[in-house]
Amino acid sequence: MGILVNKDTKVIVQGITGKAATFHTKQMLEYGTKIVAGVTPGKAGQVVEGVPVYNTVRDAVEATGANASVIYVPARFAADSILEAVDAELDVVVCITEHIPVEDMVKVRRYMEGKKTRLIGPNCPGILTTDEAKLGIIPGYIHRKGHVGVISRSGAATCNEIAVSGTPSILIPSPNVTNNHQEKNARVLEKHGAAIVLRESECSGETLYETAKAVLSDPERRRSMTSAAHKMAVVDAAERIYDVAMELAKAR
Repeated sequence: MGILVNKDTKVIVQGITGKAATFHTKQMLEYGTKIVAGVTPGKAGQVVEGVPVYNTVRDAVEATGANASVIYVPARFAADSILEAVDAELDVVVCITEHIPVEDMVKVRRYMEGKKTRLIGPNCPGILTTDEAKLGIIPGYIHRKGHVGVISRSGAATCNEIAVSGTPSILIPSPNVTNNHQEKNARVLEKHGAAIVLRESECSGETLYETAKAVLSDPERRRSMTSAAHKMAVVDAAERIYDVAMELAKAR
């Protein structure tokens, strides 16, 4: 059940012509989000990922009936972008931008008093309703339908908590990181049954499906990865990953 956004939410992407916004617009569309317009001043008439671009939020709302927006603009312009969305009377505005001056957000907070718009952010990963819509940079693949919602002040913590409680994954820690933070996070997920962590040596010279098959066929490894609370979910996820990988291999 969507509380703030759902499959019928009509979304505007503010700053859509920027590199990050274009990338995440594609991700949001692939997830199923109904993105109906983008906004970048001076670039009306362009099309990004099949989405028409308008000069102002008001123009986009009048043309498409949009009722929500997600903001990917530089910090120095972000407050004005929020105010523009508020003036257009959108229901929900999600601001991804970080490093917005505190003084700017004090003005935004004061201006929004008594207005209908609900602001999420700034400096947040966004909001997602499973299998319906996502606004922001939060990854869709770690979510699954259920009766629990997650709210957090930390984007990284949100993703970690969802990953632990959601569909388990196969993780491959990068050998290029300068510290072992990623490795530690991967081990925590593995400990809680939310991931199967593959070492670098298990990925060299093999395809993903061969690696997954090797892990699943190793009784000792299988016991170790199924010893946590989510053991059946982990096994099921590993088998699903294997099946998907096999299908991908056949399609090549």
